[in-house]
Amino acid sequence: MTAQLQEPGAVGVAERESIAGDAPRAPAVTIGIPAYNEARYIRETIESLLAQTFDDFELLVSDNASTDGTAEIVAEMAEADGRIRLVRQPRNVGSMRNIHRLVRHGQGDLFLLAAGHDCWSPEALERLKAALDECPKAVLAFPDFPRIDRSGDGANWHGRSQRLAVVDTTSMTDPVKRFNVYMWASQWPMYGLARRDAWLATSVARVGGCAPGAILVGEMAVLGSFVQVPEAKLFCRDTHEEQPPKERTSRRQAACYAKERVPPLPHWRLPFAFLRSLWSVPLKRARRRRTRMLLFVSALSAFIRYRRGMWRDIFG
Repeated sequence: MTAQLQEPGAVGVAERESIAGDAPRAPAVTIGIPAYNEARYIRETIESLLAQTFDDFELLVSDNASTDGTAEIVAEMAEADGRIRLVRQPRNVGSMRNIHRLVRHGQGDLFLLAAGHDCWSPEALERLKAALDECPKAVLAFPDFPRIDRSGDGANWHGRSQRLAVVDTTSMTDPVKRFNVYMWASQWPMYGLARRDAWLATSVARVGGCAPGAILVGEMAVLGSFVQVPEAKLFCRDTHEEQPPKERTSRRQAACYAKERVPPLPHWRLPFAFLRSLWSVPLKRARRRRTRMLLFVSALSAFIRYRRGMWRDIFG
């Protein structure tokens, strides 16, 4: 079934009917794929998700005005499997707004974000859900992230380690400490299984810029702990391995801003984006003032983390 969003924030009639009438009960998990020009790999990605040993899920694909036939591939696969639903965006709305629409229209209590070019081990979803069931205070369970190249073989990513720097924070009760950990760690845990209400509590719809994932992961780390499930595997495909770093950065920024022209000094905007997003995170009243003060101080460390990008913003 194919649905189309006519304008930002609006649900088309077909989409509303699908949500309201087709399914007798909501699935346990919503898998969301925000896709833009993923025709080369998206069939393989969807097949790896349909092959999961845990199958109580819906798979939503929001095509962000692709020009390479991505939507047609997904529509063909949706005809063969009723768990797949396609949403077409009439124009590029930016990566984070596209993700927000997937979260908002999902029916499951849990949400799994999946890129349109990666692959999942068959038992990944089952193991991630079991981890969240065993740890009710956790808001997110994330897999191991081995890297693969375009052909699907293991490869070092831009000369760095195959596996990414991620941290299990189930033993941390202080939200400031959790935020500080993920200020300096990888933003890849966003591609994990999370409680959908935690996603909805973030400012994902407003997040933009050159590192939106880092802001989102920071907000979620404040809301609760992350549990690592190394037995679950997300094989992350490096689709830009042949591009020079400057070109990769430009393409990523253009996608995040949903504009052909990236605003000036994008990295200099990051500390202020952290501050703005953390102000909106719901906190317990007893700790709100102290926690926000400490979080704001921590967010200023973005000046240190992104100093190289800030240098490139000015000197190229």
